[in-house]
Parts: sequence; structure tokens; C-alpha cells
Amino acid sequence: MPPGGEPVGAPWQVRAFGGFAVGSVGVLNYYAAVAARPGRLEYLAQLREIAPYGGLADRGAEMADMGAFCDSPDSYWWWQADTWSGKSALMSWFVLHPPPRVIPVSFFVTARLTSHGDSAAFTSTVLGQLEDILGLSPGPAAAGETTARYYLLLQAAAQQLAQQGDRLVLVVDGLDEDRSLAAGLPSIASLLPKHCEHGLKVILASRPTLRVPLDVRPDHPLRSPRIVRTLSGSPHAVAIRDMAELELRTLLEGTQVQRDLLGLLTAAGGGLTLSDLSELTELAPFEIKPILTGVTGRTFTSRPDEWATPDEGTRVYLLAHETLREEAVAAFGDHLLRSYRDRLHVWADRYRARNWPPATPAYLLRGYFWMLNAAGDAG
Repeated sequence: MPPGGEPVGAPWQVRAFGGFAVGSVGVLNYYAAVAARPGRLEYLAQLREIAPYGGLADRGAEMADMGAFCDSPDSYWWWQADTWSGKSALMSWFVLHPPPRVIPVSFFVTARLTSHGDSAAFTSTVLGQLEDILGLSPGPAAAGETTARYYLLLQAAAQQLAQQGDRLVLVVDGLDEDRSLAAGLPSIASLLPKHCEHGLKVILASRPTLRVPLDVRPDHPLRSPRIVRTLSGSPHAVAIRDMAELELRTLLEGTQVQRDLLGLLTAAGGGLTLSDLSELTELAPFEIKPILTGVTGRTFTSRPDEWATPDEGTRVYLLAHETLREEAVAAFGDHLLRSYRDRLHVWADRYRARNWPPATPAYLLRGYFWMLNAAGDAG
């Protein structure tokens, strides 16, 4: 429980304890573990922002293979493919359109959105979906208790669904984007169940360059090469890649405003709203939005702000793909990215000087901490 407060019960209520969040690593762990866990419907709404618009093209065989796996005696299936192969499109489509009697719970690792890039976010997000399936209220806040609850509810949900004639499938996309170990957390891979009971299945996707993290047990199924399946590249994804990389170059060589928006989103780890960017650039929203949503629509993407009230309809912006983020980081270099982070620090200091009022941007109470940790600036 946050000092002097009641447990947080809804995403927007995290704002009420902003002062405590900034001052205490312990309270930060509280937020990472329990605050505002999205349920299944909320997370499915987020996945619709990832899924291909207009439908999944030319992946009928792969969808059929995944469906057959769900009815097989095997427990693990691991798609591996290079970047821009359409892994996330396939995985999100499967979660949104599962085979009959298959109930997926999922997590899409997103390194370019820092608050979705580690095992704290993984356990929190999956727990919210499992609690929905089981009809439970959010559980304990301590990190260790959260991990134990995740294992307990994963098996409990699998058992309950099996008794109903259904099958639980845990889907994790972007395993190679996991930043947990760098943040001093257990890897997401190490938290995947070693024993899958009651018909539980696990479907993963990553780049082939991913090495199984050192904290994964030697006898874990992840260490078996027989679970790996190679996913062929999608020509549709390649076409999008070419356009996105061209647009990224246009931004880097464009106006100062274009470079600043790209630099701020790269430095922040994504998750900034139009209002946030307006404050940071001192430009009106109408001057910013065309850059984020116009011709550069393949470089930037947006998703609903999970920390806003449902009626606000607020969206946060981030880079559309992890390789674009990597290219932007390399293009800007350490010195220039540090200057953009300095602008974020000044922005945070303004709200700290006002004792973190209720109107404090949600990023400063959530994503800012992940950004600091990723930048090695936790002190």
C-alpha cells in the first residue's frame, strides 16, 4: 500500500500518489507490480493497435500450425525470425482471433515503450488477464508476492478452463526486446512456466539472435531446440519497413521540430501524449499532430494511454518498431540523446517544484522511472 494511501484501484488513480512514487524505490516497485493492471478486454484493445489493419495477409498456414499445436501434446512453440518479418502481426492476430476453445493471455514486449519492456510489466499485465478469467480482484503488491501469484493463477486459470473444455495459451511476443536483466530484474524467459499443467500452452516469438538468458534453468523447455520454428518473412512487412526507414531519414534530415519530436520520443522511451510533447516543445498541438500522424505515419505509432481515464481518449506516441528506435539512437548519438533527456528532467523538475499536482502527466509518474533505469540514471 502506498504510504498514507489506499491501494490504487484504477489507472488514473496512480496520479494521486505522485509524490510518493518519485521519492521511493519501494513504492515504485508497488506501481510496477500492481497499479492499474489491465484486464483481458483492456489488453485486447491495446493489441488491436498492433494487429494489421484490414486483416492478416498470407499467413493461413502459420495460423493453422499454431491451432494444431494447441491440440497437440507439446507445451512450447517458439517462432524465430529476423526483424520486419511480421512476427507481431501474426502473434497479435492469433490472440485476437484464436482457434475455437482456445483462451489466450498475452504480453507484447516493447522496448521502445519502456514501461512495457521488462518482467515487472510482464507479470503485472498477465496477472490482470488471469484475474479477469478467474473473477478475482488485483492481488498483493510486493514484487516477490506478485511473481508467486502469477505462477499460482496461471495454473489455476489453466485448470479452470480445462474443466470447461477450453485451453489456456500464454502468448509472448518480442522476447528479444526484454530489458529486465539490465534493470536488475529476472528475465521474462525465466518466468515462463517450466511445467505446463492442465493443457497450458506457451507460444513465443523473437529474433533468432536471442540467446536464452542465463537465469533460465538448465532443464527449462526454452533450452530445447525442438520447440523452435522458423517464420518466413512477409513481403508486406518488408514493404512497410522500407517506407518507415525512408520516413525516419526524412525526420532526421528535416526541420528542427521534426528532429525534436523524434529525439524526445527516442529519449523518453515512448509513451508521451500530444499534450506532453506540446509542453516539451512549447508548440501548439495543431503544429505537432500532423508530424506524428501525417506522412511519417509509419515511423510513429500511437496507442491508448493506459493511465488515462476511459473517457479522456488520450493516446501516447512511440516509434513504430524496435529497429527504428535502434536506428534513431545510433543516429542521434549519446551526446544529443543526453540533451533530450535533460529536457525531460527539466520538465519533471517543474512538476516536482509544484509538489506533483493532480495534473502531473502520467509519463512522469510511470514511464519516467523506466527511462531513468534504462539510461543508468536511477540515482
